[in-house]
Amino acid sequence: MNILTRVLVLPFITLCGLLAGCEDPVPTGDYKEEIVVQSFLFVGEPINDVRIHRSQPVLDTFRLPVASIRNAVVTIETDSQTLPLEYVDDTTGGFYRAIDTAYRILPETTYRLRIVVDGKTLTGTTTTPITFAFTVPPKDTLIYPGKDKETQLFDSLYVRWTAVAPAQEYVPGIVNLDTTNYGSYLTPSTDEPNARVRDDEFDEGTRLDGERARYALAQTTSIPTVWRFFKWYGRHELVIYAGDKNFVNWFRQVGFGGRTSFSYQFNSVEGGLGVFGSAAVLRYPVFLKKKP
Repeated sequence: MNILTRVLVLPFITLCGLLAGCEDPVPTGDYKEEIVVQSFLFVGEPINDVRIHRSQPVLDTFRLPVASIRNAVVTIETDSQTLPLEYVDDTTGGFYRAIDTAYRILPETTYRLRIVVDGKTLTGTTTTPITFAFTVPPKDTLIYPGKDKETQLFDSLYVRWTAVAPAQEYVPGIVNLDTTNYGSYLTPSTDEPNARVRDDEFDEGTRLDGERARYALAQTTSIPTVWRFFKWYGRHELVIYAGDKNFVNWFRQVGFGGRTSFSYQFNSVEGGLGVFGSAAVLRYPVFLKKKP
């Protein structure tokens, strides 16, 4: 399960077990099981990591493998072809991917999701954005200035990219790629282990406390390098997602962690709960060095 999946879907799937449990005492007799879907299509990438789960009663211990649905018939269609998906088991409960692993998601294309399971049919529609590119990429190597200088900004720390659409919202993020090694990436290399930038202050009290990534929302095509986005030193990847409305609305709903309620107006799956969205993505490697 990739980092974005954990950040976006796990808080919501956990929440689904609470949808019938907002009163005190817990109304266990009114519980209604829901099918929960999480599917993101990324331009230029294969169809992968489609997650389908059952919600669970509030009094049950929530476990992803127990909630996972393994027998669904899943297809994703365009105007010209139908792509069947297959189930792949893993330690987190499994996922669905396109049988045609060579297929890559196209820009400016409408995709329709169809899931048939337990006599129910769930559907969703997304239209992929255009591709975009960095006009000013981040620096390959950044030197952490120290906690007392985190708020200092310079023009050289700004990252810029081409616009996708008017009023487009973007989801930028910093993802740590190696929490263990640090010195092995230096020249000359050393055996120095990696470390957190700070021992606390990172998503404390939320479900994202142990995650290696941080994401935000941006309404412009330029953002500064925000030091507080880095949880660790060492290898990172800067990612910029330009999503359709389903992707952005879903991120607003659960992307910041700690959510305790669900708004049905952000649901984009007919016949169930969840999201079927898409995004174009920029990725760029960044190395954060410790202050000399």
